[in-house]
Amino acid sequence: MIRRPPRSTPSNSSAASDVYKRQALTKNEAFTLEQLEEILPDDEDEWIVSSKIDGNRCVIWKKGDEIGAFSDEMKDYNLRRIPHILKTLSKIKGDFILDGELVYEVGDQMLGHRGITSFMQKKGDPDPDELKNVKYVVFDVAYDNEPLFDKPYEERIKHIKKFAKGPVKQVRWVKVKTKDIPKAINRVRSTEGAVIRGASSTYFDRKHLLKFKFTYDLDVVVLDKEKTENGLWVYLTAVNDGKGRPYVMGRTFPTDIKADVGDVIRVNVIFINRRKDPETGEWRYSWELPRVIGKK
Repeated sequence: MIRRPPRSTPSNSSAASDVYKRQALTKNEAFTLEQLEEILPDDEDEWIVSSKIDGNRCVIWKKGDEIGAFSDEMKDYNLRRIPHILKTLSKIKGDFILDGELVYEVGDQMLGHRGITSFMQKKGDPDPDELKNVKYVVFDVAYDNEPLFDKPYEERIKHIKKFAKGPVKQVRWVKVKTKDIPKAINRVRSTEGAVIRGASSTYFDRKHLLKFKFTYDLDVVVLDKEKTENGLWVYLTAVNDGKGRPYVMGRTFPTDIKADVGDVIRVNVIFINRRKDPETGEWRYSWELPRVIGKK
């Protein structure tokens, strides 16, 4: 039987609902390697550096014969979309709570948050050809036949190995001293970035958790503009498609930087999505968190 554990009872499975009773990250989300020394807490000298996965956050729990999964918004996932993952994990003996990301991969390319979101929002049973592209990457274990919330991260992350079978994968990670963090980031980073976590940090510890995100600066042409009620500007932009034609990237976040139609502005984004149009075979691009940082 698959369902969410009742939150009203202090059972092992209800501990899963505690997973997201955490403060959202703020200042430790984006920084340069040069800023590491001033950002890192000085009461920790050993760190776990792991790949930052761009998927859908997912907690999967099992208690007895019951198994279920829910998102970071405490919403139940459509379990019909991930039967292969649940089947694999249901074979693991004992009770557990896993924390990870659902991802959608085509070949060696991860399609990112939008790719897996599109897959999960579809109705009905998944196509077998699609299903093989869906994986679950585990980066933490909150419960493994006993609560692990207060155990150090370097101990919790070693529990992942027993669950890593078939479509369930273990996040890439390495343990290093503070001075070696930049090298570790380059070693395990994904296109999304890397996560830096204190080796001795507990599950709910936010002080010793940092996310290193790669960003990209794009020079784009302003096609149109509109002024918001707050007096800020939003720009519709495009880049050259390589054939002398404008390719529309989309709209920017509101900004106080003024520009006119035809001007070139610089936009900083955290990710560029790429997907192939099934009808035309052409590549389509879109960006995430487009922030105007200047005018050329």
